[in-house]
Amino acid sequence: MGGGSNIKLICSLLTDTDVDVQNKAVDVIVRINHPDTIRHLIPALKDENEFSRRAAVEVLNEIGTPDSIKDLLNAVRDDDWWVRARASDALAQIGGPRVVKAVMRLVKDEDQEIRRAAIEILNATKDPQAFDQLLHATKDDDWWVRERAVDALAEIGDTRAVPVLAGMLGKNEKSDPTVVRALGKLGDRRVAGKIAPMMLKGNREIRVEAMKAVAMLVQEGDVAAVRDKLIDIQEGSDHQLSEAADLALETLQTRFSEAVREQNRKAEKLTEGQAGTLLLNDEEANKALQEAAEQVAKTETGPLDISTLEPSDVVENRYRFVKRIGKGAFGTVLLMEDTVVGEELILKFLNPNVSSDEEMMKRFVHELKFSRRITHPNVIRIYDFLHIQGNYAISMEYFDSHTLSAEIAAEKPMPFAKALGYANDIATGMGVAHGAGVIHRDLKPANILIDETGLLKIVDFGVAAAAKSGDTQLTKTGYVIGSPKYMAPEQILGKKVEETADIYSLGVILYEMITGSPPYTRGDHMSVMYQHVQGKAAHCQELNDKIPDDLAAIVTKLMSVDKAERHQSMQEVRDALESVKL
Repeated sequence: MGGGSNIKLICSLLTDTDVDVQNKAVDVIVRINHPDTIRHLIPALKDENEFSRRAAVEVLNEIGTPDSIKDLLNAVRDDDWWVRARASDALAQIGGPRVVKAVMRLVKDEDQEIRRAAIEILNATKDPQAFDQLLHATKDDDWWVRERAVDALAEIGDTRAVPVLAGMLGKNEKSDPTVVRALGKLGDRRVAGKIAPMMLKGNREIRVEAMKAVAMLVQEGDVAAVRDKLIDIQEGSDHQLSEAADLALETLQTRFSEAVREQNRKAEKLTEGQAGTLLLNDEEANKALQEAAEQVAKTETGPLDISTLEPSDVVENRYRFVKRIGKGAFGTVLLMEDTVVGEELILKFLNPNVSSDEEMMKRFVHELKFSRRITHPNVIRIYDFLHIQGNYAISMEYFDSHTLSAEIAAEKPMPFAKALGYANDIATGMGVAHGAGVIHRDLKPANILIDETGLLKIVDFGVAAAAKSGDTQLTKTGYVIGSPKYMAPEQILGKKVEETADIYSLGVILYEMITGSPPYTRGDHMSVMYQHVQGKAAHCQELNDKIPDDLAAIVTKLMSVDKAERHQSMQEVRDALESVKL
């Protein structure tokens, strides 16, 4: 009505138990834009209720400034650490461009506590725009700011950070493990030689991280020398170092197996002379995305209509259409023949509602750059992200197969030995992905492919990650990325998603394989998600009393609502699965 408003009273409605009331309050608060709004957002930002915190950040996404964000961080600095963590996590996970830009300026604030809070928020956002500020923060006087900036640069994945991080090696023993871990994640193989000597000297933490990084980075010509050093460490008396050497040797074995070599050779062939590639550094990719959008706008005929393709039609003078394989929420999957190299491959064309979202496209580029680094027999190899005649498409390995969903439907319940084998293969592939800094976020039977020989491959890396809601869609439209039947409770609640979310999803898949049914199926999607958060699934032995006790215990642990109670790595999962006696 445009009259005078009690802004404090309206802001208090952000903590109302009715989400619809919260959403209406957000709209009113943004429209009024009262100068005192920010200080009245503090109770909602600190609230235990996730939706209240989201509502407060939605307001900040519209009217926040660097000064107002700083005032908020100051207001919570004296609270208990979990209150501060909740507020910072909300700003990071839900904050839009306005919040991110404000936080970026605070990285250079005079107040050390403000700088620490800002760096934590940027660490969680993984926003490529923060690259320059994070690079500057690696020289901060405060060790905490320096180390968290290094972590954030690793998460962003821009290899322009490599020379700066490599220059930090050996300067500070306390920071070295963080820097080595970051270089391993960034995947630039030029630094392997600089990290390799650190496997043999320094404190235990540095040596462990150096072994992990070198195993991921070493090139084929140096494998023998690295393997010899790892064997020496493996045979030493230090149990932790010996265990780390074991894992590093296993990584080398996987990376340089004949199957992976063949994958790499094929990948090199299929990306030669590739036109329209978008997997560049972030700055170049953003420019390419902009040029692609302008190109489509200027084209009178519009983008290529892939629904009209007929067998033997050729796209871009290179890709011959073979057949349509399927269609999902994100895109249409086509089998094509690359006529340049005479190989079949998959092109997954993104649906228009996805490709028209500029922010989502940027995230696709970012996430797929990470996903392309994964080379393992249990993971579908991603080749490139392309712009083809007005369409965006992911090119990837073709694997003649069926889904795990089909296997489960055919055998209810599945024989325990087969289920354990599949679960172990999933854990192996996901362990390599996690080591490369990639979390799947949408692990489900439909994303697990199996061929006639029993070889299993995981697909659709980066898709759910790229589409994750960095904006406010969850509270306004109920839009959630992921599959409700297999989604971890923390993902449903919009909290930070880590490796343990994939571990939870694997637990649900294993539950379904050995019982014949997912743990939660009653009602609509929202009802199923609520059941995951409640965590009251029937014990798997209630559905199948032949399940061995040790296997049942693993499933229960994998599916813990509290992520801290689950196995903490895919290697732990594999160790547990291999201990099961049938």
